[in-house]
Formats: sequence, C-alpha cells, structure tokens
Amino acid sequence: MRASPRSRILLALVPVCALARVGAAGPLDETERWVPSLGITSGVLAQKADASVTSSPITYLQTVRSTPDNGVTEVVTTSTITNPNLRPPTSGDDVLVTPYVGGSAELMTPGLQSLWGRPRLFVRTDLSGAFGTERKVARERTPSQLPDPFPTEPYISEEGIPGIGSETTAEVQPFAIAAGAGVAFSLDLGGRRFRIKPSVEYSREEIDFTGAVIRAVNTDTGIEGQVNIQPKPSQWFGVTIHGDEKQVFQGVGAGLELEMDTVRAGPFMLSLFIDGRGVKILGDRKVEFSGQTTVSNPALIPTTNTFTADWEFEKKPWSFSGGVGIRFRWLPE
Repeated sequence: MRASPRSRILLALVPVCALARVGAAGPLDETERWVPSLGITSGVLAQKADASVTSSPITYLQTVRSTPDNGVTEVVTTSTITNPNLRPPTSGDDVLVTPYVGGSAELMTPGLQSLWGRPRLFVRTDLSGAFGTERKVARERTPSQLPDPFPTEPYISEEGIPGIGSETTAEVQPFAIAAGAGVAFSLDLGGRRFRIKPSVEYSREEIDFTGAVIRAVNTDTGIEGQVNIQPKPSQWFGVTIHGDEKQVFQGVGAGLELEMDTVRAGPFMLSLFIDGRGVKILGDRKVEFSGQTTVSNPALIPTTNTFTADWEFEKKPWSFSGGVGIRFRWLPE
C-alpha cells in the first residue's frame, strides 16, 4: 500500500526532530564520559624503623710497657684481654624521609548522574623516582676507615683511633611503584569543578641496607725513649666487617585526593591535586643480615680468627606519603 503525502512528510520530519533534540541537549558533561589522563606528581614518603647491631667476641694478648722507677727501668706486663663484642651492641631508630618525583596515569568511568556527586570509578598507576639519602638508623661513633698505617706513638688509646665504630644504614632505592582504585565525587564551587577521591592503595618499594663494625686493637702500648730505655712504637691491628642486604616491601592502605580543574589547553583540561596516603606493610617487616672477616695476628687467641657481625632492621607497620601534582585530562570539546 502506498503512503499518503501526509505520511511521507511526517516520516521525513522524524530525523530532523531527532537532530534538533541532540543539538538542544548540548555537549556531554565530563562526568558522563570516559576520561583518561596523565599527571606529574612530587611529594615526600615517611616511614619509621628500628635497627640494631651486635658482633662476636675477641680475645688477644696485650703488652703494656711502663716506667714506675722514673724512667730507669722498663716494666713489661702481658695480659689476656677478652671483650664480649668487637664493638658495643648498638640500637636506634629513625624516620626514613624520602622525596620523590614521578608520573601518573589514570582512567575514569562515566558517573551515576542520579546520585549526589555523580560518583564514578577510577584506577591509577604511579611510577616514581625517589631521592632518598642514606639514613643512619643505629650508630655508635663514626665508622669509616681505619688509618693506614696505624699511629706508632706510645699510649694512644683505642678510642682515639679515627674510623672505629658500628652502624646500620638504610636507603630507599630510586624506583617505586604505586597503584590506586576508588570512587570520585564531583561538585562545583565558585565556577570550578572539584573532585573528592577516596581510594584503596598499593605500594612497592625496595630498601638497601648496609652495616659496618670497625675495631682497632692495641697489642702493645709502646714506650717513649728514656735514660736506660730504648723507644718502642705501639702495635696495632684492625678488624673491619661489612654487610649488606636488599629487601622489597609491599603494602596496601587508603588514600584521599582533592582535585580541581583549572584551565583548558586544547583538548586537555589541566587539573591541580593534592593527596595523602597511608599504607600498611604486608608480610615480614624485619630484615636480618650478617658479615664476617678473617684476621691473623700473633697477639690473637687463636692467632687466626673469624669475626662476625649481625644486623637487624625492622620497619614500623605503616608508611605515609603526601604530594601535589598536575594532571592533563583528555576532554576534547
């Protein structure tokens, strides 16, 4: 059956009316779209830790030279010295403060328009470069390097030798990974779009641990030349133990980000944000490592001995970070 002229006119008006309706609706709000973005962020990571160091005992012969009769006669006394540790056991704590700079990639879903804040899901991945310094978590004196050669002047005490001591250090390594997923709530204030973004967070970092125990041992005090006494230099040997370990720490926690749209640059909307995160470490937070060295000297008992040192480091359960950044959100008009 052929359509009447009136029917043909009505059918022709249907697409025109549909186009007119779309035009009247205007462009979609950003909460009605998928929005990918890239960001640049910087901030500070803070985490507290405890550390300790112990070392093996040492037994040796020490010769003490003296002149009790006003420099006429040298008196030589040799005794056995036993110390329970090469250096005194040491413990301490510190906060590992680590600045970082990194990049962020994020994807947001369309929001639920019928609910307050038009909630929408988002996922985010962060790659960061850390600029942590080596932190002396536990330290006794200032261990560095023993003098070579040792001083020969008589009557110098062991504690007067530079470079002795013990320490446990920790340094956050440069590469770190983080990820988050959550819900973003949008609201408009003062003509600007704001987003409140609570999230579940994941982090992964690596920490490098090093330890040192350095001892100077005086086996002969030496003596100054006097009336009937020939001068004799003091005698020394050193014990140096180093150890190192690396450990990866992973954690999960919560975060909160506040984001504000600022200005459009072509197809991008530039947004500023601040964030804070708290992450609880998963698994074992304790790191233990050891080091050893073998020393030979006629004054040692026995004359060849292997000395050891043990270091222990433990992170507190929570790590915290806060940062600021800028995000380039893909929103072509």
